[in-house]
Amino acid sequence: MPTERNIRTNFALYPPQGNGGGWRATAESLERALREAFPEPTEDYRISGIHSVPVLDFEIELAPRRMARRDGVDD
Repeated sequence: MPTERNIRTNFALYPPQGNGGGWRATAESLERALREAFPEPTEDYRISGIHSVPVLDFEIELAPRRMARRDGVDD
């Protein structure tokens, strides 16, 4: 019987050094893009424990929840 795997990867996104506006993006525009591109993203703003600045934490699902069985039939 297949079991669901819960795999998580963390990414830290920083603008180019010395050019904080280099991406011409904000946390709010990233949040908006995530909402448009992925179904049911989870977002949360918090203060970074490392840099003491507001950051956006988010979680998105990259693959469908269903799992393919070895015989090629989807559950």
